[in-house]
Amino acid sequence: MQVQRATTMADYLAILRDNAQEAQALFADLLISVTTFFRDSDAFGRLVALVIPALFEDKGAGDVIRVWVPGCATGEEAYSIGILLLEEAGRHDMRCELQIFASDLDDAALTIGRDGRYSLAIEADMSDERLKRFFTRESDQYRVTRELRDIVLFAKHNLLKDPPFSRLGLISCRNVLIYLDREVQQQVCTTFYFALKPNGYLFLGSSENADSPVGMFRPIDREARIYLRISLPGDVRPMPRVGPPSIGVEPLPVRAPAPFRVRREDTLHREALERLAPPSAIVDESYRVTHLSESAGRYLQPSGGVLVNDITELAREELRFDLRAALYRAFGHNEPGLSGPIAVRFNGAPRRVYLQTKPLIADPSAARAAIVFFFFEGDTLGEMSATSVDLEKQSPNEQIQQLQQELQSAQ
Repeated sequence: MQVQRATTMADYLAILRDNAQEAQALFADLLISVTTFFRDSDAFGRLVALVIPALFEDKGAGDVIRVWVPGCATGEEAYSIGILLLEEAGRHDMRCELQIFASDLDDAALTIGRDGRYSLAIEADMSDERLKRFFTRESDQYRVTRELRDIVLFAKHNLLKDPPFSRLGLISCRNVLIYLDREVQQQVCTTFYFALKPNGYLFLGSSENADSPVGMFRPIDREARIYLRISLPGDVRPMPRVGPPSIGVEPLPVRAPAPFRVRREDTLHREALERLAPPSAIVDESYRVTHLSESAGRYLQPSGGVLVNDITELAREELRFDLRAALYRAFGHNEPGLSGPIAVRFNGAPRRVYLQTKPLIADPSAARAAIVFFFFEGDTLGEMSATSVDLEKQSPNEQIQQLQQELQSAQ
């Protein structure tokens, strides 16, 4: 109000409605992007002792260690975690893949993180050995090395509204919960519980805790604010409440806390579905993923750059064309569909994959959704190509019939 010389709240509200730039400027002032490398060194020391080595247990070539740093600000916290992971991998000569998702609402802060350039003041935050290995001196700045930069993916993400990352071994969210009221803190902790793998770790700030809702996390070092995810009976995962993806500045609707219930019948059903049903994903009408089965990850391979929650962009490249067509059929015509065999390369060998989509029947007043099933066959591409050889041996009528079937499947 002082900057705009507005004398009353009503005057300033009128300015906000008429001037989109002022709304963005106010939003930017409300965000607090203050952080440093290895902030609270004692807590990071406990993280190195209790958590980082545990993340590498039973890991080898082909495995992935996934970490999420929500509220990453300008990236120092995410890069600090990356340094610890690379150091531990070097001690064990690990070849597993490292992925750190660094998310925030502040576009300007994310730009600094992506660029990876910091002032000479970071010399006070880390040892000379780490500076030499993970940073390059450029005039009056330090820039993170390619080795460190390549394992961190920065993305704009609203912790309270957007779907969380999943299958995580560690979430480091320090000094974010302190700005939220108790009800929203519980919502965020539920989101973290859903996002973490069984026995995953949560690392919070010195004035924060994960004691509510009760029964989700157990402190393994309360002073350092390090928590372990507790598997509920049957490993039931309470679903986080998410809304539409965040675009610009949008008021957060008031949410009533949902009761937390565990039903044995639901537990058995979920376990049976996960064990017996094919991998699947539920998507809304905008193709955004709202839920994934635990085994669906092998069919996803996001492109580099800003992470988007669109299954046609998250899926492996070989599947995207058929997936778009299948979802168009499901939402445009309200019809199920089954694709023909799609050659997808797993571990260097092409395999058959089929996609099946089905519209989900739900409350007419609710948003539309569809489920995508991924069917995998072990045949190699060499075995798949045998169909073209068989085609040459068929009579003209048989060839025409088969080609018509293939054309119908492609359409």
